Amino acid sequence: MDRARRLGLPVRQGYGLTECASVVSLQDAGDDDPSSVGRCLPHMVARIADDGEIILDGPICLGAVGGEAPASPLHTGDIGSVDSEGRLHIEGRKSNLIITSFGRNISPEWVEAALIEQPEITQAMVYGDGLPAPAALLVPSHPDADLAAAVAKANDKLPAYARIGAWREAAHFTPVNGLLTGNGRLRRDAIRSAYLDRPPLFFTELEARTVRERLRFLMVSQSQARAGTRDGSDGRSCLRPDRERQCDGLLRHGLCAGKRQRRLRDARRFGGRQESRPPTAGVHLSDLARRTRPGAYGLLCQGW
Repeated sequence: MDRARRLGLPVRQGYGLTECASVVSLQDAGDDDPSSVGRCLPHMVARIADDGEIILDGPICLGAVGGEAPASPLHTGDIGSVDSEGRLHIEGRKSNLIITSFGRNISPEWVEAALIEQPEITQAMVYGDGLPAPAALLVPSHPDADLAAAVAKANDKLPAYARIGAWREAAHFTPVNGLLTGNGRLRRDAIRSAYLDRPPLFFTELEARTVRERLRFLMVSQSQARAGTRDGSDGRSCLRPDRERQCDGLLRHGLCAGKRQRRLRDARRFGGRQESRPPTAGVHLSDLARRTRPGAYGLLCQGW
């Protein structure tokens, strides 16, 4: 919104539901509050329940073909508030609400918005039901992103009860890996299953540990990759020594049998070189990256 307004584009925010034939509220030309979705249209009335849920009164559509019409008033399942000017603010979904061990109700979307405002963070998922403070999975936006400093800046804008107490790095959430919907929403249950409910699977952990190296690798041009360089100079690995040891250990542990051996051989062939040593030998991730094209490296780090 801020960027659009700086460019002089007449962008307005609104709020709507299918059950209300879409539009419920809309900003007018004089509304300069980017945190609101404007005032309700004349035919709709919004009120806030004791638990923060938005309840709508007004004309409700007849429902889907063959289905029953939704009841009025309509419980939206969204959490929000109405300010003194009558503007509606959306904070998140009731089903996503976090209740900390201190009994504070927190909408994760609100905290996530504060996190991804930081240039160093490209994606975030906040969790923490039953924990003393919210925690987060964070995806860095570039190889040298200082996530600790970014979290500290975000926490400065949040009240004490909503500040992030712990975080860990994660790989990108995408529709391809099933962690993001097609329209860009987090699949929270799938992310919890991948990272939180149990120890992450091998390739999930490999992706998370190498996310910065893969971001750095994507900055290398095709010509440099084919010439065997990672950093555009003398072919040295872009991996930090500690990261290289971690990735090397992970690869030795995980790429040592059957199907994974064949996949590794295919990745090498994709790069146009035949390798004589057996795939069970220790293979450095940086070596493999230098021998393959970026596409094959991406296949490796995404677990095919």
